[in-house]
Amino acid sequence: MSDETTDVLAIHKFFREPPKPRLLMIEYKKTRSCVIGGTFDKLHFGHQAFINSAFSVANKVHLCIMSDEGVKKWSKKKFSDRVDSFNVRYNRVLDFLQRYNLMDRAIICKINDPYSYAVKGKTALDLDSILVSTEEIVLKRTIMLNEAREAKDLKPLKIFKMPLIIDMHGKPISATRIRASEKIFFPEVPSFRMKREIISLIREPKGEMVESPKELPEPEGPVIAIGDIVVKNLIKHGYPISIAIIDKRSRRHELEDYYIYTEKDDGIIEIPPVLPVINPKAHILSDAWTKIIIALFQKNPTVIQVYGEEDLMGFPATILAPDKSIIIFGQPPPWNKLVYFFIDEAKREEAINLLSKFDTI
Repeated sequence: MSDETTDVLAIHKFFREPPKPRLLMIEYKKTRSCVIGGTFDKLHFGHQAFINSAFSVANKVHLCIMSDEGVKKWSKKKFSDRVDSFNVRYNRVLDFLQRYNLMDRAIICKINDPYSYAVKGKTALDLDSILVSTEEIVLKRTIMLNEAREAKDLKPLKIFKMPLIIDMHGKPISATRIRASEKIFFPEVPSFRMKREIISLIREPKGEMVESPKELPEPEGPVIAIGDIVVKNLIKHGYPISIAIIDKRSRRHELEDYYIYTEKDDGIIEIPPVLPVINPKAHILSDAWTKIIIALFQKNPTVIQVYGEEDLMGFPATILAPDKSIIIFGQPPPWNKLVYFFIDEAKREEAINLLSKFDTI
């Protein structure tokens, strides 16, 4: 491993206020058809989380992109004259959906205003939910949209809201900042591929083993839970989580679909951002490191959804997380137990030493 890579892996020193653990809840019944809308200019990490989160709560997503005419009329943000053309924005969204194999669950549409698609025509009849950000102006607009639906004898949409993705300084990542040529710091770490000869080393238990979440210690910092079964058990037993890393599979078998939420208030459901990661078997790709870094910058819980396998995600979690974080994961047969350990410099060095036996790609 190069000196440059080792320096980047010291990113844990940047986490001034890592996410506090919080009680989460699970819902197994997804909505039928969710609508989301925006300009989706520059398609940044916040957009990725927003789009993927919509797919986490609904079986089908109507993804509405503001037209060039609509941007000119409705955009009140700075540098709106620098917004990319509709075709550029459309193609970036299309690439994202194809990359994550979401096209068969998506309907992409062009809109000229924030309301008509969900209020008029056949499309309005198909919708039963909407995902928005926690921005006050957006929530007010969504309530107005539901009032317009009720005036036309349409059922109000179930409202999901998601916190904005923030950077290391606590500032929301936005297309406005990108259009202003502002540098948004996210260090890049190389991708790694596990060598077959170290599989036995990887499978050795790395911490204390317990039978139940009831035996876990009180968290002293962020709680990073890895694996769907582990996350579900922690939620069931009321153990708080900061970052949940899931792949909707258990031992290569698909699980019953579900979504995670943080609270319900006046019919509005707040969900954690669901950051998407493509990570093939036996790999830790660069994007996996980046998404864990982003999750550690957030003040609220985050879900990282792995398209592929999350088996090796403990490495970036251990290396990147600040001291006193607790990592919790499942130890496969013959143990079939929960494993946990607290992060300190010794644990971090142990993970880096094992990672040095991987191939850098």
